[in-house]
Amino acid sequence: MKRAVTLAIRLLFFFLSAVSQPATGELAAIQDDWHYRSFENGVGFSVMLSPDEPGKDTLFFQTSGQNVRISVGNQLIYAQEQQEDRLLTSYGRRWHLVKLPKITQPEQLQVELWGERSFDWGCFSEFSLDTAKVQAGKVFLYDLPYVLSLPGALLLTLIILMYYFQQAAWKQLDISLLGLLLLMSVLSISLSHTVQLFFDWPAWWWLISQVVIYLLPVMGNFVLYQIVEPEFKRKICPVIGIYAILALSAFVLELFGWPGFSYGLYLYYLLIVPCQFYVLGCLLLSARKYQNHYSRYAMGPMLSFCLVGALDGVNQFLPLMPWKTYLVPVCVYFLAAFVVCMLREQLLRERKMQEHANKLEYEIALAIEKSELDTLTGCRNRTAFDRFMQQRHEEKFSMIMLDIDYFKEVNDRLGHDSGDKVLRKFSLLVREKLDKNHCFFRWGGEEFVVYCPDDEEAAVLALAENIRQSVEQAEILPERQITVSIGVAHWHGDADSDIDLFRRMDDALYRAKHEGRNCVMQE
Repeated sequence: MKRAVTLAIRLLFFFLSAVSQPATGELAAIQDDWHYRSFENGVGFSVMLSPDEPGKDTLFFQTSGQNVRISVGNQLIYAQEQQEDRLLTSYGRRWHLVKLPKITQPEQLQVELWGERSFDWGCFSEFSLDTAKVQAGKVFLYDLPYVLSLPGALLLTLIILMYYFQQAAWKQLDISLLGLLLLMSVLSISLSHTVQLFFDWPAWWWLISQVVIYLLPVMGNFVLYQIVEPEFKRKICPVIGIYAILALSAFVLELFGWPGFSYGLYLYYLLIVPCQFYVLGCLLLSARKYQNHYSRYAMGPMLSFCLVGALDGVNQFLPLMPWKTYLVPVCVYFLAAFVVCMLREQLLRERKMQEHANKLEYEIALAIEKSELDTLTGCRNRTAFDRFMQQRHEEKFSMIMLDIDYFKEVNDRLGHDSGDKVLRKFSLLVREKLDKNHCFFRWGGEEFVVYCPDDEEAAVLALAENIRQSVEQAEILPERQITVSIGVAHWHGDADSDIDLFRRMDDALYRAKHEGRNCVMQE
């Protein structure tokens, strides 16, 4: 406990000492041969240019909220007055690339910087005099992390969008990832030097970059919040709240005229490592306790964001690199690994769900088939016939209705076992006469129906007569001969209806029975 209190006091002391320093910029290293002077509202420095080094004719530096005037000898070669584009407490960082004129004799190069705010005087960075090629390279070298990150962010955005509209689950996670990618893309654009070539709004780009920097950990941890179990959601929420409160506090301070964004960065970078390692512990427990694949995949990208973010923080306050750049946008490629693994898990999950759905559909179809099957004869029953007629597509067909003659006497005199035997043998015999295009149904009792698609009327009558003769000649029961009466009806096209068809078929069967049975009649 004592060690923790001591560490907290040290961190607080470091923070207080840091915020006591101006956070608007840093004084560039001036070489020994440069002469420095101060004047009212600004500073100036000069150096003698020699015609013996004609290649070093380009000046590069960055300022914030300052007016710039550069002259060679008595000639004014560059002037940049700060426009009224200040937002909140900053004018934003503006870079200057100044081409010096050719000289034939030693001339004095004079640079003057002045502004409204005293703590801006003499605050500039990356001041150097070199060849045009080297100086132009610095601009694009500074933007290299941002140029590298944008294609990756765009590709991941397209992948997530494409998958978003094709899946049913995890849409909230996809939206969170899209928000994180959008923030990283905006950060890359707002921090780059190149964007000022097209839109010279340094204050706006500064404001956008600061807002995004503070929002990144909020959105990043919200993505992690989406993938963990409720037990760990309650633990990650305070971390999200800390970052959100810090962002809101910095913005409120800016509104009241304090450099909240600049001062808040000290606390922001101090919080990154402890907060994110705490979240890393939650992910590790989630992966171990619940076998959460998403938590396991997220640990690598989150750790990379944490370490690179901490490196960026150190680089902003200590001269680790020759220029103040941010490497966090490059972490989009670490995020790509998480997105790929996430989509893989979701595809496997959806495949399992589809396989389960297919299995259920098969079981349902099997159950329906069993429910529509007459267990005694093996024919499809009346329910199946009604459904079949509702789903048929043929424009031309015929129907054959078969009625076993004197079936009631068989049941009454020989018993129901004999009646069941007649039904089984009769249905088996009829099926032998049909091909795969015909459909055979038990209409009810001793009545059966044959559906004949696309057959000519003569062929249908021939089939009916063939069935009648086969039944008559077969020895279905030894005790007595079994015969069948048959009625045939044909579909008459769009003007016809199922009710009329059944009525004509029933009338034809009635005539067959009235004519003495064991015969075929058509409508």
